[in-house]
Amino acid sequence: MVVTCNFCLMDATAANLDKNDHGCFYCCTMKQKQHSSNFDLQKLVSEIKLAGKDNQYDCLVGLSGGVDSAFVLHKALECGLRPLAIHVDNGWNSALSQHNIEKLVLGTKVEFLSEILYWPEYRQHLKAMFSSQVVDLELLADNIMNKVIIEIAAKYRINYILNGVNTSTEGIPLPANWAWNKLDGRNLTDIIKKYSDSKIKFIKPISPEKFYLLQKKYRIKNIPFLNYLDYKKASAIQILQDEYKFMPYAYKHYENVFTRFYQGYILPKKFGIDKRKMHLSALIISGEISRAQGARQLQSSPYPSEGLLKKDERFICKKLGFTEAEFQEYISSPGVSHEDFKSNIPILKKIKNIFKLEVGFNK
Repeated sequence: MVVTCNFCLMDATAANLDKNDHGCFYCCTMKQKQHSSNFDLQKLVSEIKLAGKDNQYDCLVGLSGGVDSAFVLHKALECGLRPLAIHVDNGWNSALSQHNIEKLVLGTKVEFLSEILYWPEYRQHLKAMFSSQVVDLELLADNIMNKVIIEIAAKYRINYILNGVNTSTEGIPLPANWAWNKLDGRNLTDIIKKYSDSKIKFIKPISPEKFYLLQKKYRIKNIPFLNYLDYKKASAIQILQDEYKFMPYAYKHYENVFTRFYQGYILPKKFGIDKRKMHLSALIISGEISRAQGARQLQSSPYPSEGLLKKDERFICKKLGFTEAEFQEYISSPGVSHEDFKSNIPILKKIKNIFKLEVGFNK
């Protein structure tokens, strides 16, 4: 039987659970974040307006189509900021996310950029991630997303990136064995070179050094904007529905078809990882749901329906060029550690020891 925390839903499938009488490493860390929080919204807004007073835009908002980023955009405008919204399209948008993005852009009349990644090359990179058997298939998407967003901020001389990372729904730390550092461009590059014949031409991973240098040169700050608000997910969804006809998703990050399939099927089936434990635990510690409510949700399938699961599997296999037999072979093969490939981790540790490196992703 898997050991589970008595306060949240994290269990021994996550490395370093360290369960004790006060909770576990994960929920105790989130509680510490809550108690040490000191966010002044008025001060932040004043700083953003002052820094961007001579620019067309004073902040950048990455728009995924999900609840968190949508609410960031809504509140930024409500605060009188002048955001440039950007969406990085990696070819896996769901029809629902397309709907939500369109409604938000039309409803807010915000300036909007859609950065469409070159699919033939992205497809080959993603197939290399599958071939490597590593756990973090989303390393590609998140690394490139970080790269595009900070380069756009630098291009437009925008000093503030407002992201949807927040303690309320994402305060549970990401277990080390469930994912990999999103700025480890060397790890990603090594995997692509070893498992793909295509050249890295249009979609080049970003390294921590490059990310930091852009951050420093253009004085860019990644701001977890929702931490400056009394953010309640249920209330945010209601506001978005009322204002923009926003349509919510079954689970967190399910606005993207690939992410939905990855988190809802590949991770549980191949790696024994259910990320809903993180997301629901954060809502439990935030007081939005009870532990009993979270546990009941966890007993249900991570997929909205069996029919959608089969549909997504067929769609993804067809789009990537996998036969059903090849995909099942992948699912049944043992996972491989990211540590088996070259890595920027030593550099990342040095940078983090000297500088505060902020990245707006915690999946």
